[in-house]
Amino acid sequence: MVDAVLSYHADPISCGVTRFSQQLAKRLGVPWRTLATQTECYPLLSLKPQEMVRGVPFFVSEQMDAQHPPFDLFLHGPSDAGYLRLARRVFAASAALADEIRPYRPDVISAWCPSLVEAHPREPITVLSFGMAHKTRADLYATLKDKLDATGEPYVVYVSAALHDGTSFSDAAQSFETLRNLFGYNFVFLGTLSDEAMVDRLRTCTYVAAFFEKGLRENNTSVMAALDAGAMVVTNWDAGTPAALQKLTYSIDFEYLPRTPQQVFYRMEYGWDKLVKLIHAA
Repeated sequence: MVDAVLSYHADPISCGVTRFSQQLAKRLGVPWRTLATQTECYPLLSLKPQEMVRGVPFFVSEQMDAQHPPFDLFLHGPSDAGYLRLARRVFAASAALADEIRPYRPDVISAWCPSLVEAHPREPITVLSFGMAHKTRADLYATLKDKLDATGEPYVVYVSAALHDGTSFSDAAQSFETLRNLFGYNFVFLGTLSDEAMVDRLRTCTYVAAFFEKGLRENNTSVMAALDAGAMVVTNWDAGTPAALQKLTYSIDFEYLPRTPQQVFYRMEYGWDKLVKLIHAA
């Protein structure tokens, strides 16, 4: 197993590869060092070889033999044959770079570089939910709570309820009590908002939560109103959910809640967690 991440430059302010290497080391749970100070037995070298000069410690040349200490290689640019030949595993920072390397290392693993900036929202996460009071899906709200808790950010869940003909708030009291018990002080019941008040809320909330007995359909007008107002909708899909609505909404089954449109797809495809899993599993 990798026991350190090494990079060439020491200053993360002036070198993006060094910043990446330090964050990767932190997420792998190993120390970060420069090539000149490495003492570990099996490091991962995170390098852009064209930035290096010959003569530095741990420089691998074509003349080096297989007795060189074992190491893995995460490349941010083209490399000479020495590194490629002796590295046990070679990761490329992009698919294009992997294609360039593949003639020399057919087993190269295509990877990526996640964001080096961790953005945190300045305001609490606000979730707005509205619809028929007697159709509350407490199980999916419990899943939503898990994902909200996982963000580590403060949040508030606002619920506005409409009443179907023949029902009353007393009929839905159990549903509201379940949500209140689930979210505690993070739950705020808004009563029944007017259309004007609802539109105002839709413009400012972080998410709209809309959960259905089976799955989202194109006749769910509450979701259509939220989308029309530009809100991010977290909902539940099934086989009957149209593909077009799947592109416009976010499934509660996704690993992460999106923070900006399409961010959930970014994290699933190019996030740190997936990169760390790739390195461990390779």
